[in-house]
Amino acid sequence: MDIDAFIAAHRQAWDRLDHLVKNRSSLTGAEVDELVDLYQRVATHLSIVRSSAGDPLLTGRLSALVARARSAVTGAHTPAWRELVRFFTVSFPVVAYRARWWWLASGLAFVAVSWAIGAWVAGNPDVQASIFTEDEITQLVEHDFADYYSENPAASFASAVWINNAWVSALMIIYSVLLGLPIPYALYANAENVGVSGGLMASRDKLDIFFGLIMPHGLLELTAVFLAAAVGMRLGWTVIDPGPRRRVEALAEQGRAVMSVALGLVVVLFVSGLIEAFVTPSGLPTWARVGIGVLAEAVFLTYVIVFGRRALHENETGDIERAPDVAPTA
Repeated sequence: MDIDAFIAAHRQAWDRLDHLVKNRSSLTGAEVDELVDLYQRVATHLSIVRSSAGDPLLTGRLSALVARARSAVTGAHTPAWRELVRFFTVSFPVVAYRARWWWLASGLAFVAVSWAIGAWVAGNPDVQASIFTEDEITQLVEHDFADYYSENPAASFASAVWINNAWVSALMIIYSVLLGLPIPYALYANAENVGVSGGLMASRDKLDIFFGLIMPHGLLELTAVFLAAAVGMRLGWTVIDPGPRRRVEALAEQGRAVMSVALGLVVVLFVSGLIEAFVTPSGLPTWARVGIGVLAEAVFLTYVIVFGRRALHENETGDIERAPDVAPTA
């Protein structure tokens, strides 16, 4: 496609749409109809430019114009609750579902490393001695590990846990700007901590206490961390393999979609923090506490699979820029 000819043919329509958007508060009835018509036409122009791999500057200009026009056409008529519902039924689950293989690989690698380190620590007294003294191990196993979950008021503990876990997950996503290269190391460091703690508890026949305290909240918490790591690494991989799209367009789309996960995990980790503060240290029997954790994990995975797969079949990507390409309806 001849970009210069295309611009010359449609520049007047783009300028006119820009003018109507800037003056949308004082439009007449006829001008409102013109705004809607131009919005549809320019959205089509944007699709043409994108499909023809045209000038990225033109793509950016038209994307911004279409987004502003869409806001002018539909913004006042779209209740905030509908946007919230769409986020939790489409945007967040579809991005999580699309990253499912990265997500699964992250989780399996974490479990494998944790288990290997735990077995190594549990079976080697010399390794244990290099980590802590005998008295320190006894203090950890008999008191510190369990006391950690009940030494602070539940409400403040839940808040602190939520903030910490949200920060860890955010770091996973932030690392994507470095091609995701630091993410495997961050996962390894966390797996090492879990493995060492589990190994020390196992060395004193306290593995039942270890799993009884870590599983109620840990299942959902670690799943959230694995998801953050997955989308972060997937975004980094997009730099290397953007697929059929131009690299800058693929990165922009994937980057915007990843933000959906960052926001969604705030809620997931909030639930995990509540479980860690109110269920993990509670007087409920171990089977009940673990059962609550398993139930929370099952509900979350079912939610992602059901809503994510449905949205994927409807060609949703979780990209906020997809919406402006769709013509408004009455």
